[in-house]
Amino acid sequence: YTTSSGEKGVLTDLYVYATEGSGHVFVDTQPFTQIDMQGSARLAALVACDVLNLNPNDYDFFYVVRVNTPVVGGPSGGASMTVATIASLLNLSMRDDVVMTGMINPDGSVGPVGGIPAKLRAAASEGVKTFLIPEGQGTVYVRKMHREQRGPFVFISETTEKVNITQLGRELGVRVVE
Repeated sequence: YTTSSGEKGVLTDLYVYATEGSGHVFVDTQPFTQIDMQGSARLAALVACDVLNLNPNDYDFFYVVRVNTPVVGGPSGGASMTVATIASLLNLSMRDDVVMTGMINPDGSVGPVGGIPAKLRAAASEGVKTFLIPEGQGTVYVRKMHREQRGPFVFISETTEKVNITQLGRELGVRVVE
């Protein structure tokens, strides 16, 4: 999420339950989410069933999202939701030392997202060993805001910085995989 001092990353706890049902998708979040996260959950269920050659109308999907931020939003959790849905349908467990970010596309591909450096730093601070990112986002550009007070005036400027995510991961002790 964005603060006055820049982007801040946080890890989100995601729990997915798939049961026999009739195609419903339920999203339980704390705190509230923006509508795009609900869309990501529905798309995750559809893509997971497509990958596994299952009929999504034969299941109900429950997504439980817990995070320590004011509001959850954006498509960044779509790929994670899809992988967790596949794991639930196959009754597989997930590793807790691997995290990922990326939106899920209807064709099952993982699309680009923003805030990767901040997300990587948050993952490293939680002891994550492997961070999965969308293909092509090994190098990203981030905007940096600069504030300077001169007497009663505040001057705000912005610069763009190139960040090598793989190198940043090495510095933080996290393996980054596109």
